Amino acid sequence: MQIRFDGQAALVTGAAQGIGRAIALALAGAGAKVHLADIAPIAWASEEEALCFERHQVDLARRADAHDLVGKIVGQR
Repeated sequence: MQIRFDGQAALVTGAAQGIGRAIALALAGAGAKVHLADIAPIAWASEEEALCFERHQVDLARRADAHDLVGKIVGQR
């Protein structure tokens, strides 16, 4: 059974590399509109891959930054 996330927004933290990046790719493959957040710049292998995501370079340890980012994402729905 494959779970679909069509029409849903997902926020992936630590998305610049490793597990966060893998999760972002899986969610996008399942139809989610994926927002990537990381304190580090987020680079992708190809421009086509980059178009699947909305990237946010942000320090989520700062409460105000986290609040602003979530508000921005929810406001797009």
